[in-house]
Amino acid sequence: MEQISFFLAKFKNLGLGDAAAKAAFTEVVEKILGVKLEPRSVNLKDGTFFVNANSAIKSELFLKRTKILADLALSLGSTKKRDVR
Repeated sequence: MEQISFFLAKFKNLGLGDAAAKAAFTEVVEKILGVKLEPRSVNLKDGTFFVNANSAIKSELFLKRTKILADLALSLGSTKKRDVR
C-alpha cells in the first residue's frame, strides 16, 4: 500500500492556473502602482505577462518590474521565472 505522501507529492508540483496567476498579477500591480488593470487586458504566455494598456501605465510597469515580480513570486509561492511586457 502506498503512503499518502506519494499521492500528495503530485499536488505539490501543480501550479496555479492562468486565471489565478492573472488575478494575482492585477492585485500586485494595483497594490504597487495604484492602477486597477482589467484581467482581460493581461495575457499570460510562457511565463510572460503581456499587458494591453496605455503607454504611461506600461512605462510604470517597466520601471517597477522587479518589485512587481518579487511581490508576485511571494504571493504565488512560485519559483517560476516570470517577466512583464
